[in-house]
This record gives sequence, structure tokens and C-alpha cells, in this order.
Amino acid sequence: MGVVAIRDKRLLTALKQAVDTGADATVVPIECLDRIQAPMTVEMWARGKWEGSRRVNLFLVDVHFGESVLPHVQVVGDEVGDKVILGYDVLNKLKLLLDSPAAVAHVSI
Repeated sequence: MGVVAIRDKRLLTALKQAVDTGADATVVPIECLDRIQAPMTVEMWARGKWEGSRRVNLFLVDVHFGESVLPHVQVVGDEVGDKVILGYDVLNKLKLLLDSPAAVAHVSI
């Protein structure tokens, strides 16, 4: 897959991404969020890729695709996974072309 850059106002990091059209929320590894000092916004319950429901923290980040930016996106901090999962909350704001045979997702804002 490609690379999505996630940054707040101070630091920048790039991670491997996965597009999940069934996920409601975008999920980012907590190590990445800690590294960029992303501000936590709220604690809540979520269920999905984890077994059952669990308490998670939401963080505020800017999501960058090349020169384009989606500012102030709330993402779920993932204490288990090691990749970004782009959920419906972000995908709904993009023009997305999935090329399954080439395993490529073309993204524009």
C-alpha cells in the first residue's frame, strides 16, 4: 500500500496505511500519536478489530495525502496494531479509486 503522513502542528511521521471501507473510524498506532505529541480529545468505548468493546482515546491530527491536507481529524489511538487504518470518517472526504489487481489505492481530495 501507499504512505499517509499524519501530523499535528509540530511533528511529522509517515506510516503504512490500510483502507478499510467497513471501519467507521480512522485508527492510528498509539506509538505514532505519542511520537508526534498529538493532543488527546476524549476517552470513549469502541469495538471493532479488537475482541469485544474496549476503552480507547481519541486524538486530534491532520492527515496529509501528498500536498493535500484533511485538518483536525479525530482518530482512535490503537495500543495493539502497527499500521494506520483509514476509516469511513476520512474516506468519505476523499475521491478514492481502488485498483485491486495492482494492490493500489489512488487518493485525491
